[in-house]
Amino acid sequence: MSDSFFSRWSRQKSLNRELTQAREAAVPKVPVVVDAELAAGQANAPLAPVAKTDTQTSVTGPQPSADMPTQADVDALAVGADVSRFLQSGVTEAVRGAALKKLFADPAYNVISEMDDYVEDYSQMVKLSATELRQLQQSKDLYLFEDPPWKVEANARDAAAKKAAEEQAAEAPATEDTVGKDAAEEDTTGEEAAEQTTDAASADSPADPSATNTDTEEPKTNL
Repeated sequence: MSDSFFSRWSRQKSLNRELTQAREAAVPKVPVVVDAELAAGQANAPLAPVAKTDTQTSVTGPQPSADMPTQADVDALAVGADVSRFLQSGVTEAVRGAALKKLFADPAYNVISEMDDYVEDYSQMVKLSATELRQLQQSKDLYLFEDPPWKVEANARDAAAKKAAEEQAAEAPATEDTVGKDAAEEDTTGEEAAEQTTDAASADSPADPSATNTDTEEPKTNL
């Protein structure tokens, strides 16, 4: 588990403290001999004026001199004028900021870059035509204007199955008609055969049996 920020901070402070103590222990302590008369003379001497240090100057801030530009100089500046003299040390922040505002008020510094993504008014978008929409890669990936391949394959299978069913349904009545026609032809052939058989039988048999008996002569008996 990684250490937290406070653990690292505490460990760093302890290490710094140990280093400081080690440096102090390494420096030899030299005894200071103070002359009693010299110490007494320095104690009775008048105090010298204390000079201002850099720390005091930085706290109070730089005091503007007579030749430093002021707000009146800023007001006299033209838009886009040179403001380099307002950037020197000693000029107050208010005067420097006002001069920079005058500089950047120039229209040359207010040209919107065409590389900026947020300069357009996206609330008034121009609508794309159908042709342009078809050419977008997003439209192709999402199949907005055409069916996906798996749907095309499914439709082709459904169409083939429907066509096969229609062909099978169309062939079924034709088969039934053919069977009926064959049966009718067989019946006709049977009837014709029966008629031919009847005709043949009629031709072989005598037309009048009584005529046959008449023509036959009885044998004569001689008494």
